[in-house]
Amino acid sequence: MTQRIVHYDILSAVMILFMMHHHMCVLCSLEDELFHTLPYKLLYFYMPYFFYKSGIFYKPDKSIKDVAISSARRLLVPFCIFTIIGYIWIGSKQLGLSIEEWKYWWWPIRQIFAIGRVEGNGPLWFLLSLFIVRMVFQCTRGNKWIQLILMVLCVIVAILGNHYSIRPRTISNVALGIVFYGLGALLREIQYNKNIGIVCVGMMVGAYIWMSIFGWHIIDFSFNTTVVGIHPLWLMNCMFACPAVVFIGQYFPRLHVLPWIGRNSITFLCVHALVYESFFFYWFDKSPINPYVELVWCWIGVLVVCVPMSFVFKNKYLCWMIGERREC
Repeated sequence: MTQRIVHYDILSAVMILFMMHHHMCVLCSLEDELFHTLPYKLLYFYMPYFFYKSGIFYKPDKSIKDVAISSARRLLVPFCIFTIIGYIWIGSKQLGLSIEEWKYWWWPIRQIFAIGRVEGNGPLWFLLSLFIVRMVFQCTRGNKWIQLILMVLCVIVAILGNHYSIRPRTISNVALGIVFYGLGALLREIQYNKNIGIVCVGMMVGAYIWMSIFGWHIIDFSFNTTVVGIHPLWLMNCMFACPAVVFIGQYFPRLHVLPWIGRNSITFLCVHALVYESFFFYWFDKSPINPYVELVWCWIGVLVVCVPMSFVFKNKYLCWMIGERREC
């Protein structure tokens, strides 16, 4: 069995923890606080990293059929299960729909086609988009020239999608996903080369210095909309930042907690929104409290639920729910 690369898990843990923090800060109306804005600026490439990491494990020798089967198991199964749970438990209630209304049944389908997600568990857009990215990229059959052309075309689509707010939003975030997935696939053999690593780290540091002086460039990946700054500059910065953090990551200390979170990031992705949305819909909306206290409760709830669920989903009868094989 291939030895697991620990620093990929450490980086995944850092990114998934920030992603959850970002979501909870936004829902608690604390997005302008320093404890949100500072890590948001430092980790502006957190979503590109997940696609980049997936591209590192691209297998050009696999058939499209094999990739479709494995990707459906790993991505579409948890997407469907936790989307349904989220919609029934939270989403339909947030939309004010009841089971007797005909809109209750077709609204999720409409949302998937319009924005690639369903009310109640929004972060799962990543699983659907990554599935499409993997299928499209596998069609290149390992031809690097075709892959480069595809990536250039996707850069154009992503920039135009950002400028013209193209719908469905999945077109834009899949285009972005292909760019970073392809980058991971193309650089996986040389990303630890010292010269390439130094150049990428230098460009990443230079981008931080430049943005701290002249302004930050941050994009909402899922909707491909501009939070602040200029879209093409964010795109270019992320293309250096992703290989740079992987290059730096090989020197990280081997902490026990972060690799474990990284290995179980799919559980945190699928479950965390169900927890904080439950707090907001069933508690905070009915009995408003201080937003800082809300954030603390959200974090407590997410950790109290997600940590034990990570062990529950390792059971051989339940692991299929998060896309793992029965022998897990």
